[in-house]
Amino acid sequence: MTNSQPYRKMTSIYAMTGVIISLVLAITLEFVSPETPDWYYAAILCLNTISGYILGRLADSKYKSIRDLQEKLSVSNNELQKQVDDSKWMVDVQKEIEKKIGNAKRTWELIFDAVSDVIVLTDQNDVILRCNNAAIKAINETYLTLLGQKFSEVYTDMNGNPPVINQTLRLQKLPGYYYITASQVTLDNAETGIIYIIRDITEQTKSSPEMIGQREYLEALVSNTPDALLILDNQQKIFACNSAFTRLFGYKPREIVGKNVDPMITSSEHLDEAKKLMESLAEGVKIHYSAIRNKNNGKRIMVEIFGIPVRAGNRSIGSFLLFRDMSDLPQSGAASEDGRLESSPIDMLTALPRFSNDVGFFKTVLNEFIADLPWRINSLEKALLGNNNDGIIRIANSLKATSANFSAEDLMRLAEKIETQVTAKSLEGIPDMINRMKFEVGRLIRFYQSIED
Repeated sequence: MTNSQPYRKMTSIYAMTGVIISLVLAITLEFVSPETPDWYYAAILCLNTISGYILGRLADSKYKSIRDLQEKLSVSNNELQKQVDDSKWMVDVQKEIEKKIGNAKRTWELIFDAVSDVIVLTDQNDVILRCNNAAIKAINETYLTLLGQKFSEVYTDMNGNPPVINQTLRLQKLPGYYYITASQVTLDNAETGIIYIIRDITEQTKSSPEMIGQREYLEALVSNTPDALLILDNQQKIFACNSAFTRLFGYKPREIVGKNVDPMITSSEHLDEAKKLMESLAEGVKIHYSAIRNKNNGKRIMVEIFGIPVRAGNRSIGSFLLFRDMSDLPQSGAASEDGRLESSPIDMLTALPRFSNDVGFFKTVLNEFIADLPWRINSLEKALLGNNNDGIIRIANSLKATSANFSAEDLMRLAEKIETQVTAKSLEGIPDMINRMKFEVGRLIRFYQSIED
């Protein structure tokens, strides 16, 4: 705006130029053609003056546009320079941050390597990604040869099996006694990794040989128990498991340690019931019940579950959870009198017509019946423990009728026999018959899974 006044003078200059040109033309015409009328001169004067004024205005407008463009360019240059300055400042800040991070990483690496415990980082597939100097020195390997190997294959127990987490044990490649802990971490690629810390506790064990003997006895007991066994901490988190649990449910120790067991093996519709039972166990109450649980491949199995709280003085320190696969229950007594356990648990020829020969509908209702069976069997056991004969008869009668509807003849006969015997005031052999019912549930589950729509 400071340069606008000089530009506006161009209009008057062009106008004056038009007047001068008009006067020159008028004088010239006066000499060349004296008879030219006066209005002609006036017209020439007006036209030239107007033309000069218009040209002056156009020139002013052009100059003003140039001036505005220069001002905009000046503002843009200032903003660009500011951005450049800001970028330089950000680069300096980033360099400073990277320098601090680099110093922190070097400090961490020094601490990492200074720790005497063996520290190993693996990915979710158990492949070793990093380790400290103690890990290399302990097994006398180089850093490069250790990377890429599987943790469970490098640090095996004395039997060549993967090490058990959170348990005192001996390792093939390391002399003495060790205790391994594991924690999940998030890696740079957002995947889950595991940090293993292997602590040498040999000196502690030397000071207490009796304690080591007790530990070894407990470890041998857990490892050799044929039933699936979990050791839970006082938060109901999985502390350790035996190989029988892995065989039964398909989960490896590193997949379950530190987690709650029920969300992994219990169907969503039975989670509330399982939660209440675990709360009772945490309060110091022993639990014993039958239920349907899921393997890691989705296959359902009938299991008998025993929960035993472990206390030290008046304080709860954890619990044992034992799972017995009822499909492995031996066949005995009346259950195998006519070889029925070797046949199909359901007679489809007589059952399907009751469901309009609709296989899909039959499977849906059968699934609900099977899911309800553990609750009925548990109710039978509670009634038996409470000497509630009326309750036993009522449950057995209901179970007999429902089993007959599905043509589950073996289950129906067991329920009928329990009802008849208790009605006659005899409880002899009832526990054995209830166990055979549990076995029947396992057979029904396998039968259900074999039905094709």
